[in-house]
Amino acid sequence: MPTVQIQAWGTLYDQDQDPQADTATYGDPESDPGVSIQRARIGLIGETGGVDYELRFGPAIPYDALTMGSENIGVIDAIVGWSADAGPGALRLSVGTEKVPFSREELISSADLIFQERGVGTAWLTPGRELGVLADYALDSGLRLRAGAFNGNGSLLGDNNGGELGVLRLEWSRGDGYRTAVSESAVSVGLSALTEADVATSSSGLGADLLLRAWRFSLLVEANQLTLSPSNTEITVPDVFDPVVQRSALVQLSYLQEVKGGSVEPAVRLALLDDAKGRQDNGDVALLHAGLSWHTPREGLDLGAGWVHRQELQGRPLANDTARLWVQLVVPGPRHQPAGAKGAPHWSERFAGTWHSQGVLSGAVLTLWPDGELVDGNFRMTRPVGRVEVGRLYDLEALDQNDQGQILVKVDPHGDGTDVVWFELAPSDGGQLCGWGYEDGRRQDTVNSQGGGAWVCWTPE
Repeated sequence: MPTVQIQAWGTLYDQDQDPQADTATYGDPESDPGVSIQRARIGLIGETGGVDYELRFGPAIPYDALTMGSENIGVIDAIVGWSADAGPGALRLSVGTEKVPFSREELISSADLIFQERGVGTAWLTPGRELGVLADYALDSGLRLRAGAFNGNGSLLGDNNGGELGVLRLEWSRGDGYRTAVSESAVSVGLSALTEADVATSSSGLGADLLLRAWRFSLLVEANQLTLSPSNTEITVPDVFDPVVQRSALVQLSYLQEVKGGSVEPAVRLALLDDAKGRQDNGDVALLHAGLSWHTPREGLDLGAGWVHRQELQGRPLANDTARLWVQLVVPGPRHQPAGAKGAPHWSERFAGTWHSQGVLSGAVLTLWPDGELVDGNFRMTRPVGRVEVGRLYDLEALDQNDQGQILVKVDPHGDGTDVVWFELAPSDGGQLCGWGYEDGRRQDTVNSQGGGAWVCWTPE
């Protein structure tokens, strides 16, 4: 499936418009009034027979004036993964250039970032994309463990400096813990650790994060610490000559409100960075973002406006605030579109197709099609499960969309109320259908209070 993402900024006002040169600081892209491209990416994603792939290209846009970037088109993601059931959970192994699983904000898709940029501490202290291998194991209980080994040099050409980057991340989640513009409740807690041995500098890091979504509010909290130390200084100059501790923190609060023309999401975020603990200089900064995003009735089209206040906590204060507009187009788009939007496809078309379950329900196949104002379909299994006959088509009841953009699928394979399974389905980023699955005919309100159910995603055929 082809993918497209375009993000553009319109800078309305920038305080540091020096005619000679602006003062470069952490988190300041030095964008004078005008238009700039923040992201422009094209790619392909897909899955077949338990093997998935992801390939994206685009320019490397710098985060700020202190970050290296390139206008040349390069590889953003190049991943091949393999998934299978493994004991009580699901295992996915992947190889290629992908995000290092350390920071939650870094792992959140750029398409779901409220301000279209990450916090200053996330950008500077946490690893982004690296070439390596990753093991991802998830249990029905919501526990998830990821462990990876990466080159750590940011290159697609292999490990050219003898360094290694190892990372470990443990999560517990109920619901989607990587999006804010979703009305469904969720909670997700993560702990991360990394170690890296470069040629002349070694580093270790710890991180903790939380995403809580309830009553249409979303709270994201994150804290990270990185310790740098010189190692083999006889080969090359190290990044530091004495041990240095760097710290960052982030708090973001947003609220999602459905409106006639889609939904709006006001948000505020405070991000802190201390690039050297114990030093009082301009490396101690705070960035405060405040703004409003409008998720329009057209899927994948978002508009927003906001203000960025940058504050030097130590050292010399600088006037470098910014007012900007932003726009995003993502294809396929996230599910912001309300039912019956004027000029938009009927909501049922987003569910139409043949969908294959992954992980704990691998082998399950749903086929859905529009049926007037509803959705109809059937269900089958390609592997033995209980008393369900392999390959037999089980009819589904007519399905309607609820006020959260979901459909609730009931599978009663024997027609006697035994082995009943419920599925919540809603379109998600990446062209999948995702939601909770429940056994024994227990509905959502009952099972959630008991902590049951499993998060299931379905991939199009």
